[in-house]
Amino acid sequence: VHSAPTEAEPVVLFGLSRQALGVFAFVFLEGFVIGNWIPRIPDVKALYGLSASGLGFALFALALGTLIAFLIAPRLLSIMGLARSCFIGLAAWTLCFFTLPFLPSIAVLMVIMLLGGVALGILEVAMNSAADREERRSGRRIMSRAHGFWSVGSLVGALAGGGTAAFGLGLGQHFSIIMPVVILFGFVALWAVKDRI
Repeated sequence: VHSAPTEAEPVVLFGLSRQALGVFAFVFLEGFVIGNWIPRIPDVKALYGLSASGLGFALFALALGTLIAFLIAPRLLSIMGLARSCFIGLAAWTLCFFTLPFLPSIAVLMVIMLLGGVALGILEVAMNSAADREERRSGRRIMSRAHGFWSVGSLVGALAGGGTAAFGLGLGQHFSIIMPVVILFGFVALWAVKDRI
């Protein structure tokens, strides 16, 4: 049961506030990055000559980083605030993938995957906290729609990632084009929610 809205906020699009749209944008962009990454996993595996177990360790490092983030995220969010945490988490998450084609060794790859997991965990906690706060502020449910935006983002990202691979665009070219665009849109989303969550 939601409490009554604590403050009025103007509706700006499709019956949603600027803040809610900003949260949806962050959720979409996170899914979009993942969608671009998954079709290119075989390329990363081939680039670094990873065995199946080596790839498994890299993915484990990503998951481990996420678990670490869940332990430190509450403290970081209290320091940075939700809006900045969303943007910093998204930017760091994106930059980790941006660097993947250019790393000097497998050891560095493992470290970057670990840091990517930390960034992802911080982003996840910040986004869900922002959605929850908007629900309490407005008295309207947006969490399920936020999850829907994640699904759409991952679908669009998978189409982009699979399409670039199918057309023979190299991993470095692909990520060098896509990832800066994600950060740019993340900055726009930060403007939408800054000082409001």
